[in-house]
Amino acid sequence: MKLGERASKALKCAAIVLATAVGLALLLLACAMVPREAIQPKMRQTATWMANQEQVDYAYDYVLATQLHYSADAVWLSIAYDFDETDPLESMIWARYAQWPGETMNGSLYQSVKHERPGTQEYLRYWHGPAGIMRVLHLFLNIEQIYGLLCVLVAVLFVALLVLLWRHGLRGEAAAFALAMFMVSAWIAPLCLEYVWIFLVMLVASLVIVRRESRGASGLLPVLFLVTGEVTAFLDFLTTETLTLTIPILLVLRARKRWGRESDARRIVGCCIAWLVGFAGMWAAKWALSSVVLGTDVMPYVNGHVTERLAGDVGLALGNFLVAALARNVLRLFVFDYGTAGTVVLCALMAALVIPLLAGKLRVRGRIDWKAVLVYVGIALLPYVRYLVLHNHAYGHYCFTYRAQAATVMALCFVVMELLEPVSKPAAKRVPKPAPKPAAKRVPKPAPKPAPKASQ
Repeated sequence: MKLGERASKALKCAAIVLATAVGLALLLLACAMVPREAIQPKMRQTATWMANQEQVDYAYDYVLATQLHYSADAVWLSIAYDFDETDPLESMIWARYAQWPGETMNGSLYQSVKHERPGTQEYLRYWHGPAGIMRVLHLFLNIEQIYGLLCVLVAVLFVALLVLLWRHGLRGEAAAFALAMFMVSAWIAPLCLEYVWIFLVMLVASLVIVRRESRGASGLLPVLFLVTGEVTAFLDFLTTETLTLTIPILLVLRARKRWGRESDARRIVGCCIAWLVGFAGMWAAKWALSSVVLGTDVMPYVNGHVTERLAGDVGLALGNFLVAALARNVLRLFVFDYGTAGTVVLCALMAALVIPLLAGKLRVRGRIDWKAVLVYVGIALLPYVRYLVLHNHAYGHYCFTYRAQAATVMALCFVVMELLEPVSKPAAKRVPKPAPKPAAKRVPKPAPKPAPKASQ
């Protein structure tokens, strides 16, 4: 590629990042301009309900994988409530929430809404896009109704993606996706504001990308991943952000292989880079906008929090710290964290693989596409790279960061598909039927002799 073409592509990429960032920022600004008085009735219902919840609860007792982080939800709801329609831009930048002495986060939200108190703590480093969505939704719904709406939305998108994959002949891929979601307890995601947005972005991005690939319209693929990365940074609370990259890219790779279309390695790498540029660019846009609006350099504040996530101290030696961060996340998968039920599922999965091999129903492929296998293994390892880099975050928030391993489960399913194939029964030899014997010629019977005449 010539230097001029590279420069042109870089400029287009920068223009898309900037345009998307501006569009999302304006959307959040518009949400912040919703009058507080208009959301007060529903917000009071929400604050009362939240005050009666635990800071951290579990959908199933003693199952860490089902943790519901209501204190984080209270932070987002508090930010949504604190947006000031008289100064929407600055309130959007500061993203303040209430944390009163002697009160939990849930209790602080209740006190803030009940007495209409302003926020006391800032949360500048994130965009907090969901806070704007919560402000608008509270014109009509309280938090219990919003959780119900999110459950329906996630279920509809999940079924739509399965149907799309199934209709286009990607039945094994649909099963692998369903298994991956099962292994990370994806049904918990819509019950917590902190978790749900990544799953929504992942499902929508996968639907759009697979739909376009099925029509052969892959020209805008890097642009789609670029925008997906930006939307991820806008909505995410640093939970399982890699899912919006890994799941769609796995589906693209498998769809192209199934449909007999070669995957251009450079193009796939380009999509991953585009996602990363969009994700990092959106974060940088928030910090740049903050510095301009507030008239101060916010980077020292941001660098302090980044350093904490990269190398925060929990009293462990670095080696033990890294191992613990990995182990805490791996052990949250369904087969390890659900006791007897998890053991039963693990045994069933192993039996589903081993029994057909022993029975001769499956066999190792004669020609294995090792290039594809290596790509899938590389994607499967991405969540663990993330855990090691952000080991402080992965160690402390393992009860939701573990869901990034959905891509690991899915990629390993694809590795199995590459290594094994079903044994087709040999076609039964057709024995030709003997030709029918020619019909015997009918010999005409001789005419009966005339009766002798009687003698006279």
